[in-house]
Amino acid sequence: MTLIKKTAVLTNKGAEGYITVVRIGDEVGAKIVGENFDSDMLLGLKIGSSPIYFYRVNNKKTELNLNCTFHHNDSINCTIIKGDNLVAKAGNKININSIKEYFCIPPKSQKKTTFTEILDSEQSLDTQNNFTPKTEIESFTKSNSKKDLKTSNMGKPTQDIPLKDTNKSDSDNLESDFLSRLTSQNSENFYSGIKEKLDELFVIHPADEQLKEAIPDSEWIKIYYDNDDYYVVGKLYDNAKIAYLSYGVPGVKNIAPPKLTKDICQWFQIPNLPSPYEGYYLIFQNAKNGEVEKE
Repeated sequence: MTLIKKTAVLTNKGAEGYITVVRIGDEVGAKIVGENFDSDMLLGLKIGSSPIYFYRVNNKKTELNLNCTFHHNDSINCTIIKGDNLVAKAGNKININSIKEYFCIPPKSQKKTTFTEILDSEQSLDTQNNFTPKTEIESFTKSNSKKDLKTSNMGKPTQDIPLKDTNKSDSDNLESDFLSRLTSQNSENFYSGIKEKLDELFVIHPADEQLKEAIPDSEWIKIYYDNDDYYVVGKLYDNAKIAYLSYGVPGVKNIAPPKLTKDICQWFQIPNLPSPYEGYYLIFQNAKNGEVEKE
């Protein structure tokens, strides 16, 4: 049986929500989610080469059955409006007037489309390249996975990062490359450069309420990979401003983290964490300059 699932972030000067399209066999459905969406909103939706479909938004979550085909490479184009105003879009912008005409809502004015609006309608959101810090902590997550906890393979460096200096040991080169990926040199405000993509992550992925409760003035998400394995990404605040970003993986206290992270990660115990984990090995990154905080 065919199973295809694809998610696109709905944006408008920041992440507003997301749309997920799923195909199971020949059945295609969609879920549109946004914390600020309401029943006064309308949407136009185009999947791949299918015609444009028009729907009313139900509220924070709208579920649709779609009479169309859906393949791995098909684009997702969705535009949500309220009155004359754009609420959010994913992919190519669908003409607002065409949505209003479908629902027999006359336009308030006949203002000509500006050149900026034409350019905006041609731009699309790449749903396959959403920002993820996975490349930055790839070795960390692989070495600290649930499979490794069961087989006691913690600490073996992965070989997917190229070795750079033949005068250093393999582990020294791995650590140097790992740190360079986490550090943004000469950055005036590291966080501002990744804020938009990071906000998208916090819309798409589920919140980690245990970490949020355990660490004051913070918010966290879980990013799943390889079925039920996951890592966490966090934002820590100081006087309502982002002070640190954090990446981490679940682990066990008496099993040491990989050597390349042992001097930059901190153990944080979490009660009642699902077995076999006991807490998280966390890496903290200064939001202003991107530097990794060492122990």
